[in-house]
Amino acid sequence: MDVPAATTKGRIMLRAAGPGCTIHYLTARDNRRTALRWYTSGIPGARTPDVARAVSAVGGAADVYRAVAADLITVAIGVNDSIHADEQALAGSAAALETLVRNLLDRQSACVALMGAVPVREDYQPGPWRVRDAYRDLYRPVAEKFGIPLLEIEPAWGGYGRAARDGLVADHVHPNVAGHAAIARGWVNLLNGSAPSR
Repeated sequence: MDVPAATTKGRIMLRAAGPGCTIHYLTARDNRRTALRWYTSGIPGARTPDVARAVSAVGGAADVYRAVAADLITVAIGVNDSIHADEQALAGSAAALETLVRNLLDRQSACVALMGAVPVREDYQPGPWRVRDAYRDLYRPVAEKFGIPLLEIEPAWGGYGRAARDGLVADHVHPNVAGHAAIARGWVNLLNGSAPSR
């Protein structure tokens, strides 16, 4: 999906490819253009500890990303941690996210940014903590600790009910085409230092 966006720095085009991806990296397509190419890679269905292990392993994902020479690595945090919160404590997810970010920063010359989870229907989050708790106790503290940007999807969309009414979700947990376009616009705005848009 291509999402064009006019910006003060010119036209930016983000291309999202591949479903269920966790880590995305952007590289300049051509130094003379203002476009960025968005490659995707990741572990579909994984929780943050799974991704942290994959990135930390010698010869693992971090080494692959370094070989690509990315300018920016974005970590899109899915909802699997919160929908399985009955199996994984918030502290465990927070420690894993810290490990993941630290390993990416230590092993890369690229910048790193986080994207928090999309809104999830309340009855689909059976554990003791929810997506909104993750923003307060997981995503924001880790972003602040490392001084990296955070794209806040759930707060920008106003929770699941509003996101559903606005036509941004396909089901109880996944964004639809309009939702993915809104996420891409959010990245454009974040990269350009603007307020998030829907």
